[in-house]
This record gives sequence, structure tokens and C-alpha cells, in this order.
Amino acid sequence: MQQTIQFGQMVQPSVLSRVESAVENLKVWWSTTSNSFTALCATDKGEVFTHGDVVKAHLALAVVLILIGIGGAL
Repeated sequence: MQQTIQFGQMVQPSVLSRVESAVENLKVWWSTTSNSFTALCATDKGEVFTHGDVVKAHLALAVVLILIGIGGAL
């Protein structure tokens, strides 16, 4: 009796389920309230910032600093 092992069938569902789980966790994290950023930056009562807002703000700041650096080098 010959037994065959098919690696694609054993590995693929496990990897795909982990990736799906990671993506779902990232979506939940992205929309969750960032308590520290809200406490530091909220100017109006009831204003709330999410982790997604924090990431976008940091990316915008990085772009501005890079542009300032390029302008200073010229």
C-alpha cells in the first residue's frame, strides 16, 4: 500500500486562515479608538481619534519633514 503526502493541501488552509485572521485583526485595530492620541490631541469635547487617524497623521508628518529636508538640501 502506497501513501502519498500532498503538501499543498496540508499547508495552504492553515496559512490562509492565519492571513485572514491577521487581516481581520488589523481591520479591527485600525478602527479602534486611540485613547492616548485622543487625550493628547482632542480639542473639542467628544472628539475621538482612531488608530487609523494616528497612522495617517504620522505619515503626513513624515512626508512634510522629508519635503523640508529636500528643500533644505537644495
